[in-house]
Amino acid sequence: MRTAARVAFVVAAGITIASACGDGDDRSGGGSEAEADEAPLDAYPVQVDHLPAPYSATFNRFFPERLEVHPGDAIEFTMSFTGEPHNVAVGRIVDEAVAAFDAVPEGSNTLTGFPLPGITPDQQEAANRLPQPIPPDQAESMTESNSTIQPCTLVDGLPPTDGPCAEPDRRVPDVAFDGTQSYLASQGFIATDDRFRLELAEDISPGDYQFICTVHAAWMDGTFTVRPRGQTIPSPEEVQALADAEIAEAVEEFRPRAEEILADTGPEVASGALGSPAPPPRVSLNVFPRRVEIEAGEAVTWSVEGAHTISFDLPDALDPAAPLTRSPDGALVSDQRVVDPTAGQPRQPPPPPLPRDQPPPAPPPAGVIPAAELDGGTYDGQGFLNSGLLFWFYGQPVEYRLRFSEPGEYTYYCARHPGMAGEVVVT
Repeated sequence: MRTAARVAFVVAAGITIASACGDGDDRSGGGSEAEADEAPLDAYPVQVDHLPAPYSATFNRFFPERLEVHPGDAIEFTMSFTGEPHNVAVGRIVDEAVAAFDAVPEGSNTLTGFPLPGITPDQQEAANRLPQPIPPDQAESMTESNSTIQPCTLVDGLPPTDGPCAEPDRRVPDVAFDGTQSYLASQGFIATDDRFRLELAEDISPGDYQFICTVHAAWMDGTFTVRPRGQTIPSPEEVQALADAEIAEAVEEFRPRAEEILADTGPEVASGALGSPAPPPRVSLNVFPRRVEIEAGEAVTWSVEGAHTISFDLPDALDPAAPLTRSPDGALVSDQRVVDPTAGQPRQPPPPPLPRDQPPPAPPPAGVIPAAELDGGTYDGQGFLNSGLLFWFYGQPVEYRLRFSEPGEYTYYCARHPGMAGEVVVT
């Protein structure tokens, strides 16, 4: 795992998915053989995110983050959908951007975007070449906010900043990666078991190559090292075992905090949590208290950390797992709308795409994000009620207060994160 501080890219959940699969080649890697009753893996596996059984969370990570391969091998990335969209991108501009992110001084808190602190102008320019996401409180649609995850394959040149590749035949990455392409990005992932198979060319040169999720590019990355043929490397099964071990370690690390939130009874409760006291948000705990009990006329106050909604009687149209589609040319399409950013607050217009030849404006200093206290009014248990997107990262938590007038048992959800639900019992 890299230790350099990363800049946070934060976007709304929701884009479509398509799988890009290919035929596998025989492996020449060494290591243990698969069990007799199991077919050996024909590609090196990498898990994208993870949905743990004990609690709901988003792991903005690849498992494992480092692996070794040979020329002609394949790497298969498999998604576990937790509410955050992901993808996989490789190429020359990816390698250069990751080097720029790694140069940011450790401990820097730059969660509002560019410019990156403590790096050279050339490194800043390298970071700017990646597509930039639109924050969820400024995007008009899910596909707009996630234009970074449109599929694209470029031998040379730069990917567009605000949509898919211009040429339809360049929107499906169906060519082998030889290490020289400028940019090769998969389709977006939005469902568990969505996958992308990265085929490596027979003539790819030995060395290190970076892969990233362009949505969370400043910290969600990994490295595959191409070794010369004949050099022994771990088998795909051993790589899978390493991924499983890294997942188990991450799940156990954050279990105590998740269980603490789940067991809270209120009426002032925590909702969601970030996995570390400092950026980047590589782990987001997507949990509400299981059961809060109050009397009629009283209120519950949620202290929200991360990016969540508090939604009662949630319509199917706002279900984060609702099916979305991909057009025949590979572009992502959706009629769904992003949940309003904050209840009672007007939407701010999205900024124009960042010019590649101009330095971006400086972000506000760290720690100046004010606390937000939102009053949701009174709920009588009838019909859809939504807080809007309560959006907070490493500032002061957003506090959302809702009074309940009628006795009953009311289940509520986060419209962004499947499995994130709680219950308010009013006596």
